[in-house]
Amino acid sequence: MADRWNSVDWELKDWDKYAKMGHAFNQWGGSDCFQMLRSVKEGWGDSWAIRFGFSQFLQDKLSLFPIISKVKNDGFDGEGTNCKKWSRFKYIFDENGNKVSKLPSEISLNNKLHRSAMSYHTIIIRLWSRLMYLIH
Repeated sequence: MADRWNSVDWELKDWDKYAKMGHAFNQWGGSDCFQMLRSVKEGWGDSWAIRFGFSQFLQDKLSLFPIISKVKNDGFDGEGTNCKKWSRFKYIFDENGNKVSKLPSEISLNNKLHRSAMSYHTIIIRLWSRLMYLIH
């Protein structure tokens, strides 16, 4: 994992080159990805995750996520920094205590699952989420 972490341009030094990739990055990761990346570059945002994701985009890399979460996010109790009580990203937590995951020997992008995951990042869903955050 250290090689992936160390491959990230954390300071976004090549910003002139990156600024031309906004549309492609949004297509890859969601309609607000480039805005989040720009917020980091301009100093009004501070997300390691968007820089890591952008690095994955640049290097044509993938991340694996279990269908049932092995990590419990207590931030969905309304006290979290970036989460409210309601979130489109709520998950099913693995209550059986098994923290071991078996990784597949070959990894490939499943287009159907990719489209489903990307639906969480459409403008309509983001607007709906913002409204739900205000209500809850």
